[in-house]
Amino acid sequence: LRDRTGLLWLGTRPGLYKQAPKKQQMDLFRFRADEPDGLPSDSIRYLFEDRKKRLWVGTANGLALYHPGQDNFKVFKNNPSNPTSISSNAITAVQEDADGKIWVGTANGLNLWQESSSSFKRFFYSPKEVNRIAFLFPDKQQRLWLSIYDKGVFVLDKNTGKVLKSFLPDD
Repeated sequence: LRDRTGLLWLGTRPGLYKQAPKKQQMDLFRFRADEPDGLPSDSIRYLFEDRKKRLWVGTANGLALYHPGQDNFKVFKNNPSNPTSISSNAITAVQEDADGKIWVGTANGLNLWQESSSSFKRFFYSPKEVNRIAFLFPDKQQRLWLSIYDKGVFVLDKNTGKVLKSFLPDD
């Protein structure tokens, strides 16, 4: 991902690489158990820059929001006793809709980031296998398209979370 400031970001299994324009070397961010504001995992699964120029890093063990001024991260992880935490640490997708809302797909549910409280609104569907999101795409008609592992595609009303249509392999 080349961000709007010109930095090149590469997510890999050994961590997150950052390269400034015209720089010959790359900085590597790695998981360190003693750094609460570091990456939550070395397995980088998704990179996304939103319209506010924020870099979102989806990993195998949590979501990280990069803070360029401090060169560190705000980490979001699932807390089973907190219903406003992210629904799963296995992050599969991050997208922004036309209204600037950040949507996060995980291996266990869809999440809408509540910026004012730095928390998440969770969406779960039945059967539970439908919650294994592979990819998500917000369109201009206020819908979210979800690709579900081994299940098909679901179209949601982004305002209500209701399933509007499904495209299943058996259809």
